[in-house]
Amino acid sequence: MLAEIICIFSGLYYLTSDKYIINFKFNKIFKKYDLDYSVYSISKTYYDKQIKIKLGFTGYDKLLILKDVIECAFNCDVQFIHDKNKSTATIYLIKLKDIDYCPSVLDGNFIYISNDYQGKELIIDMNKSPHVLCSGNVGTGKTEEIKIILTNLIYNKHSLIYMADLSLVNDYNILCSTFTEYCRSLETSEQLFKNLLNEYEYRLKLFTKYKCKNIIEYNSLENMYLKYIYLVLDEFADFFTSSKKDILKQSCNELLRELIRKSRKVGIFVICGIQQTNSNILDTNIKCCFCTKICFSQNSNTNSINVCDTGELLNLENRKALLISNTQREYFKTSTINNQIINTVFNCN
Repeated sequence: MLAEIICIFSGLYYLTSDKYIINFKFNKIFKKYDLDYSVYSISKTYYDKQIKIKLGFTGYDKLLILKDVIECAFNCDVQFIHDKNKSTATIYLIKLKDIDYCPSVLDGNFIYISNDYQGKELIIDMNKSPHVLCSGNVGTGKTEEIKIILTNLIYNKHSLIYMADLSLVNDYNILCSTFTEYCRSLETSEQLFKNLLNEYEYRLKLFTKYKCKNIIEYNSLENMYLKYIYLVLDEFADFFTSSKKDILKQSCNELLRELIRKSRKVGIFVICGIQQTNSNILDTNIKCCFCTKICFSQNSNTNSINVCDTGELLNLENRKALLISNTQREYFKTSTINNQIINTVFNCN
C-alpha cells in the first residue's frame, strides 16, 4: 500500500515538474508544425535548461524557423546548436542573470569580453581579430563592456593602455590612473595619435632589423619583447567632422584612420566606442578594419544594419549584446562591473 502511494505521488510530482512541462510544450510545438522531432534529454545549465532532441527525417534547418515560437512559449532567449553527429540538436533555454565580473588570466594579445550562454569565457585574440568596435545607444551597456575589457587588461599587466576621452563625464575615473596616457582634449589626442604612429614606425624598423614579419615573431625571439598597446576611444564620433574648416578634428580623424589600417602587425590595437552608427561616420572602409564588433541595442533598423548587416539589434534589452568576430557570432549578457568590483580585483592582484 505504501509503495503504491509513493508511486502515485511520484507520478504527480513528475506531471508538475519542469521536465514534464518542457517536454509537453516541445511536443505540442513539434506536432503543430508537423515535425518528427523528439525530446530525449533535459538538464540544467549555467543559465537555465539544455534540451536534446532527435531530428528524425526533418533535419536541422527547419528547427531554426521555430526560434521565435520557442522563445514565446518559454519566455526566454533560445540558442540552437547542431550536434556533431548531425542527427541530434541541442536547444538552450536561456534566462539571463547578473554575473559579477571575475578577472581572467590572459596574455597581452587577448581580451576578455564576458561569459557566453553556457558560462564559457568569451576571449578574443587581437592578433587574429584586431580592433574592437563597441556600439550601442546611451545606457545599453557599451561603457560597462569597455570597462570590463580594460580592467582585465590592467589586471594582467601585459599591455600599455592609452585613452582619448572628450566626454564631459569621466566614466573611467577609477581606471585612468593606470593608463599610460589619458587625453581629455583634441590637442592632446592629436599628439597621442602622432606618437603612436611614430611607435608604429619604430617597431617596423625593429622587425626589419631582426627579420620579423610581425610582433608575434619578434616576441618569440630570445630576450626580445614588446608590450601590446591599446588605444581606447570613448566615442569615435568625437573625432569625426564633415567640415574641412575644423582642421584639428580633421587631423585627428585622418591619424586615427591611418592607425587603424596599419597598426595591427606591430601590436597596436584600437578599442572604440560609438553611439552614432550612421554611414557618414562609420563608413565601410573604416568599419571593415574592426574585426571584432560588440553590438548593443540600436534604436533604428538602419543603424542596426550598418553595424551588423541585419536588423537584429533593434531594441535589444540593456546589457545584451551580439559579438561578431571572424566566423564567431553569438549573443551574451555583459557581466556586472562597478567601482567596488574593480577595487576588489585590483586589491587582490
